[in-house]
This record gives sequence, structure tokens and C-alpha cells, in this order.
Amino acid sequence: MGRRSSVPQFSSVFVFDLCRRDVVKIEEKREKDRGNDDEKRKKTGAICEAIVSSNTEHEEQEEEEKRDMMIKKQKERIKKKQKGKQTDCAIRKMPIFPPHTDYSCQAEED
Repeated sequence: MGRRSSVPQFSSVFVFDLCRRDVVKIEEKREKDRGNDDEKRKKTGAICEAIVSSNTEHEEQEEEEKRDMMIKKQKERIKKKQKGKQTDCAIRKMPIFPPHTDYSCQAEED
């Protein structure tokens, strides 16, 4: 019945107070670190901003060049297809219309 444990018993208020002190110390340290971080951010902020803006400008330029290349390739494909259609049209002759004219081809060329 009267058995004693080897672990010292602390009141919950005492334990809570110790924890609160630790938390306060941790918070103070965090705030101090935040202040240092803010100063570092201010110093490096302008540099980082310049790097980011130059990177985005460079990326935008690359995207624009890619877009231009895609448009150019598409135009070349269309031209190749049209050339193929024109040669097909030149060879084809429709018996209903006069033999020298294929009206469907003329509509595609316009």
C-alpha cells in the first residue's frame, strides 16, 4: 500500500510552469531568429528579385521562340499539304466540267 515509486512526483502546475518557460524561451529565440531572417531577406531580396525577374524574362523569351517555331512548322506543314493538293488537283480532271478546269482545286488555292 505505501509503496513509493523511484520517480519523483511533480505537481501538474509545476510541470506546466516548466513547460511554459521552455515555450517562452523557444518563442523568444524564434522571434530573434525571425528578426535576423528579415534582415537577411531584405539584403538578399533585391538580388533574388532580380534573378527571378531575369529568369522569368528568359523563360518567356524561350517560350516565345518555341511558339514561333511551332507556328513556323505548322505553316510549313500546311504549305506541304497544299502543294500536295495542288499537284493532285492538277492531275485530276473532272468529266462534268470542261476538261481543262477542276473547280474544286481553284477553290482550295484561293
